[in-house]
Formats: sequence, C-alpha cells, structure tokens
Amino acid sequence: MALFGKKEEDPQALIKKGDYKKAIKLLQEKLKAAPRDLNILMRLAEAFEGMGDKESAARIFVEEANENLKERQREKAFALLKKAEKLLPDDEEIKNAIKAVDQKKEDDSFSFDISMDSEAAEEPPRGKDLRDIIQEALQNIFDPPKEELGDLADQCSVIRLGEGETLISEGEEGDSLYIILEGEMDVLTRIAGEETCIKTLSGGEIVGEASFLNKVPRTATLVAKGDIMIAELKGDDARNALKGNPKLMNALEKILEKRVEDFIRQMREKG
Repeated sequence: MALFGKKEEDPQALIKKGDYKKAIKLLQEKLKAAPRDLNILMRLAEAFEGMGDKESAARIFVEEANENLKERQREKAFALLKKAEKLLPDDEEIKNAIKAVDQKKEDDSFSFDISMDSEAAEEPPRGKDLRDIIQEALQNIFDPPKEELGDLADQCSVIRLGEGETLISEGEEGDSLYIILEGEMDVLTRIAGEETCIKTLSGGEIVGEASFLNKVPRTATLVAKGDIMIAELKGDDARNALKGNPKLMNALEKILEKRVEDFIRQMREKG
C-alpha cells in the first residue's frame, strides 16, 4: 500500500510533452470547480490547439467573450474574439461578432489587436500619444538620447492581456522583445519539476532578451498579473533598428547578465 498520495500532474507540463488529451482531461476537471478561471481556460484552449482541434480552442474564446459581453466588458470580449479569429480566420460568425463589438468601441481614443477591460485601459496622459509612452519606456531602459529611439518606437506594436493570460511559454520558440508599459507579469520557470514564480516584473521592464540575444527557446513563462499593456518589438525589427548602435545592444546584454546573476543568487539562497 502506498504511504503517500499520488502527486497531481501539471497540465502545462503535459502540454509541453505533447500529451494534450491528458492535459485536457485534467483542465476540464479543474474547470468544474472554477468555470470562469481565465488561466485554466487559456491553458485548455492551448491544449486543444496543440492537438489540432482549433474549433474547440476558438469556441472557448468565443464563449468567454460572450460572458464578458454580458458583463459589459467589451474590451475583454474583443480581445478574446481576436484570439478566436487567429485560429479560424475564415469563420464568418467570428468576423461578424468582432465587427459588432468593434462598432461599439468607435469612440475609444485608440484600439489594439489584443485589448483589455476598458476600465483598466486608461488613456495616455494628455499631450502624450502611444508612441511617446513607448519611447519613454525605451529611454528608461536604454538611456540614450531620445532621438536614437525613434526607429525602435515606430517598430513596436501593442498587446493587451488580462489576468492569467500567458504572453510566452517556457520552451517555445520566439525572439520578440517585450516592454511592459502598464501592469505586472509573473515570471514562472520549472525548478525540480515544479513551475515556480521566480520574479514579478512591472511597468518599464523589458523581457525576452535571452531568446533575442542567444537565439534559444524561451527560458520562462510570463503570465499577466491583472490587466497589462505591453509593447512588442519583433526580433528582426529589433535587429534592424539596433544595427549600427552597439550602445543599445550592450545595454540589452547587461540586462540579461544582471538577470542571470540575480537568478543564480536566488537559487543559492534557496539552498
């Protein structure tokens, strides 16, 4: 007879191993206790997509969008519908739903491909447009003369995520850089088989530099802690913009070096 209970399997670990059916079963069980848990829903959609069942993944986004519409959270609904559209770009019902929601957002000062709750989506400070906000964040990170950042700011696109949504996952491919403009993100990585939060990042910090500089898979999972706004700079765009500016590239390398040192120190302190 076993002395200890069997440890519950981690659905995210199962997804990474490609065991989508088992992950789906576990996540559906978790949803029985928390049917509106956005993090579980996003993981479930990820598992369905990994299995090739894009229709089921899109249905999750559409159903949650409908729930948000009932609560008059049009920005969140719009974000979820856009995710569904990426999975099923030719689905007319999804397209029509996006048009209907977007029509009600016409008075917004600006809109994004991925948005968040309108109550959390504050307008830029008077006199500042979105480009100014991105440029200011870049200046705080790299500390060069403002005019050197024009190309970088122009190449950025904006992403908005809600509580529990994943920006990037550990082990996946990708080399975009991300600058947190508003809100916080938890940094999760697997330590001794357990997914552990090693840090919380806040507005003004850059992420994704390890994959960008070293051309390696993502070294951590980033999950939104509440509603957030992020600027994305695609890897190729970043390289073109940083080309011929070794000062900016050196600043990025120093950020990575410091984070590695901090992580090593943290692991030593734990034991």
